[in-house]
This record gives sequence, C-alpha cells and structure tokens, in this order.
Amino acid sequence: MLRVACASLYIPWTCCYGPVSTRNLLQPSFASIKSISAIDLSPGEALFVVGGDMPSSSQPQLGVGYMNPLGEQRTKLEGHKATVTSLQFFPSGQGITSTAIVARGRNVLCEAREIATLVRYPCAINHIALVQDRLSTDTGTAEPPARLDPREVDTHDKIVVCAIDNGLLCGIQLGTRAKLFELAMPDHPHTPMTAVAMLDHWLMGGDSEGSLALFHVPTQQCKLVFRRNQTTISHIAVQKRMQEGRDALDAYRWWITTTDGQCYCVQLTMTTSSEKDGDDDDDAVSVNVVHELVGSELEGIVHLQLPIMPSSDDHAAKHQKIATVTADGILREYQVPLV
Repeated sequence: MLRVACASLYIPWTCCYGPVSTRNLLQPSFASIKSISAIDLSPGEALFVVGGDMPSSSQPQLGVGYMNPLGEQRTKLEGHKATVTSLQFFPSGQGITSTAIVARGRNVLCEAREIATLVRYPCAINHIALVQDRLSTDTGTAEPPARLDPREVDTHDKIVVCAIDNGLLCGIQLGTRAKLFELAMPDHPHTPMTAVAMLDHWLMGGDSEGSLALFHVPTQQCKLVFRRNQTTISHIAVQKRMQEGRDALDAYRWWITTTDGQCYCVQLTMTTSSEKDGDDDDDAVSVNVVHELVGSELEGIVHLQLPIMPSSDDHAAKHQKIATVTADGILREYQVPLV
C-alpha cells in the first residue's frame, strides 16, 4: 500500500493498492484468443464469458468458462460474424444457481453493431451496461411489456445502456423495446463513447479522448464533465455505498479504467448554491479520487468487476474484492477498504 496525492488529478491523500492475486483466464481453453475484446464475470464469479478475435479465423471466439477450475470451457457460443465489443451476464440475486440458462445462451447480452433486434446503428456499439429499470417506475412512464421472445429471461424490468461510436449514450427498455433517452457530451457530442455505467437516476459515460460526463437521467441534464488525461476510457462501474435517495450523488462510487492500465475510484459531491434557492443550474460537483489500484501499468484494462454478494467474514465486511481483467487475459484481484 502506498499513499499519494496529486491536486491536478483530483487526488487528495489516497492509498494505492496492489493486487493480492493474479491469474490467467485464457488458459487452457481460450488460449487461441490473442486479445480479449469483451469479458464479464457472472454474479458470484463462478463463470466468465469471454470474446475475442482469433488470428486463424474470420469469426470471433466466444464462450463461457469456469472460474474453478480456471479457464476450462463450459459452453461455446456461436453466431457472431464480427468482433464482439461488449458482454454482460444478466444480474441475479441468487448467484450462480439461477444462471444455468447461461449455458443455452439465454442470459448473456453480446452484440457488436446492434443490440438484438432492438435498435440498429450504422456504427459500432463500444460498450453496454444492463441495469434494473427504476427510471420508468419513478417517472411514471412505465408501459405494458412488448411481446417477448419465449427464450428471453427476466428482460421486462431491465434497461440496456449503450456507449456508441457516434458519440451517443442510449438507453433502451428491454421489456417494451422503447428508447428511453439519448445523451451526448455537451462540448464534443460526436466523440466516440467507449464506456458507460448507470445506477438509479445517475449515468456516467466515458469517451475515446479520456473525458467523463455525469448525467441526471430523469432531467437529461449533464451535471459534470471532467478529464484526468487523454487516455481512452475502457470501463466504468458504479456501486452504492449507503441506502440514501436516488438523487444523493455522494452515495455512489464510480470506478473507472483506461486503455493504459489506470484504475481508480471517484466520489462526486454536489453542492447547491443557497443564493439561487437550489436552482439546479448552479449546482457545483466536486471530484475526489478515493482509491487507486496499481499493477496493470501500460496494460489496457478491458473489464472491472465489483463485489455483488455480502460476506459474513469480519475482514470481508470491512473490505471489498475488486477484480480487473486486461486484454491479454490477466485477472488481478484487490482487497480495498470500504469507505
């Protein structure tokens, strides 16, 4: 552990943490993948789904593997003709016991240039995030579900959020097939969006030039744009650290990774101007880095996994396990204090 500070990078005195374990996810069954284009770990981290191009084939390799024994293939997924850019298991509160259907390909979202039959774009979708739909319920805009394919599972109350190469962040309600919103960076709306995360009413998107934008989705207002440097944002994940209202911004922690191996966690705090009677246009949002992970320097991080299930272990109750995966399949696990 190392303590650092750097005002220009929004870092107060902060602890840097190194990995407690390092493993290779691609061995032995996925060794033909030379560079991972997309990966996700299942809830409970019993399985992983990985996609990547193979030098000897024009089609990508895509499959589900076991975490224990590590790297052993469980299921091969076929059908994609181009590079798969994003993968995600459906969330499950029951851990792996409810994800047997993953083996039949029914609980994995994986698309390159389109999201199922929901919407088509003339450019690549670089990243997707699957979240519980609280937006339709809270805003009173919920509609009757569409006629779903009988193979679909638990899609009626989910939103898929897309980071698109044309600079848009798009949200689609899976149950109704309705497009809920399209957002863009205010100052450079056409820069390719490369990562996105959403929880409750808040959404953060990152682009290919290292900029990050925070949006309040019900009002579709951009509350903040900030940039640490010009390195492409590769992944964003968000977690809620306390049970507060859905507009309490400081209840959330945003984890950000980049293509050159940076991995850090920021806390955003909103201060409302009392002189303007709480006018949202005068809200100021401050950025502070609260955690910094090291160990992947110069290695592009393609995925970051946050803890899902609480532990009864005393040490684990005060710490959380964070996992990162680099493009060459190296999984690093970190123990980070809860703050």
